[in-house]
Amino acid sequence: MTKVRMSLAEAGAVLGIAPNSVRSRYKAGKLSGERDNSGRIWVWIDAPGSKISKNSIEPVFEGNKANFEADQNWLQKRLDLAEAELAELRPRVAAAEAEVTVLRDAVADARADRDAWRDQAQGLVQAPLQRKRWVLFGRG
Repeated sequence: MTKVRMSLAEAGAVLGIAPNSVRSRYKAGKLSGERDNSGRIWVWIDAPGSKISKNSIEPVFEGNKANFEADQNWLQKRLDLAEAELAELRPRVAAAEAEVTVLRDAVADARADRDAWRDQAQGLVQAPLQRKRWVLFGRG
């Protein structure tokens, strides 16, 4: 069975009980439902096709159609703005990625130079020590 969202009065008419009884069942957790932004309670009722006519369901949609369309328009505007911002940012992202590549290459070159200078410095430090050993042991 499908569930249909209804006001308390509509649900009461379908179930054959008073709207306050529907409210009590909602508060007791026997009926699922929700409150909208204005505090109005809406309940979800199992809708067998024989008990609910299209006329009883349509007003529920029609009452919220304006809100739905307003929300849809607002969301579309937000999406358009986000796409425009993204289009503006794409060239900056590409430039930043290119700069990162250049900087990584520069870091790799700097590390290679550092390693070469360190090797040369260690070689220079080792050379005098080796000469001193030769002199101390009479081989110089």
